[in-house]
Amino acid sequence: MILPLIAGLLVLLGTAIGLYLTYDFRRQSKLKQSEIEQLNKEIDRVGKINKELNEGILDLSENLEKISIETKNISEKNNELAEINKELSNKNIALANKTIQLSEGIKNIQTGGDSFCVVEIIRTSREEYAVSVRHIGKYVLRSVNVSIDNITKRSKLMESIPLDGLKDYTLPIQEILEASSERISVGNLKPSTSYSTNRRKINPEQNEIRWDIAIFAENGIYHEKLKYVNIQTETKIAIQLTNSDGKILYESISPEFPKNDDGTINWQ
Repeated sequence: MILPLIAGLLVLLGTAIGLYLTYDFRRQSKLKQSEIEQLNKEIDRVGKINKELNEGILDLSENLEKISIETKNISEKNNELAEINKELSNKNIALANKTIQLSEGIKNIQTGGDSFCVVEIIRTSREEYAVSVRHIGKYVLRSVNVSIDNITKRSKLMESIPLDGLKDYTLPIQEILEASSERISVGNLKPSTSYSTNRRKINPEQNEIRWDIAIFAENGIYHEKLKYVNIQTETKIAIQLTNSDGKILYESISPEFPKNDDGTINWQ
């Protein structure tokens, strides 16, 4: 009797334990299922967030690419503007230089610029000569006046005045200065032209004459030394023209003109 009872109890106990275990398994399974569902929901949420982030990153990448393209375009535009500004600056500089040149050209036309003229003595015969004022340069010389002093003639005339009586020879001295000087009013002198005077008398026996010449024009004052000598019936001439700063602008010396031992001309 006892054994069947015990067996029955064991069966009941096993059934109860089985039922409990089944219940607990189902309960645990539901808990796990719930956790899995929550986890899946979290995964879905994270996936959505990740998708949104990826889409945001993609949009950002596209925007960055657009910004990069715009930046490149702006840089190219800036380079174009820089080139345009550089070209405009060069044109402005060229225009300024052209304006300066035009202004300088107008000034040169008005004053004569760097043109000048030289006085030449031309022997027309054994006893006569003419004075020629020759233009050199490309601009018209305006209001040209020439003062010619025959130093050789003046020196000979001055020798006729006694040294101890100079104070009583004021009038003769003035007459000597006038007799040994000549003033020529040339006026305007065009390029490649000359102004010539009538013939002047010259002593055919005089082998050497020295002139001291001042030339006045609107573009400056010039000083000229002119000397000629007769060598075996041939006239040799030496000319040196300087500006107001003493710079030699023109020099012409005939071949075989007498020179010092160092090759220079004795202008005295």
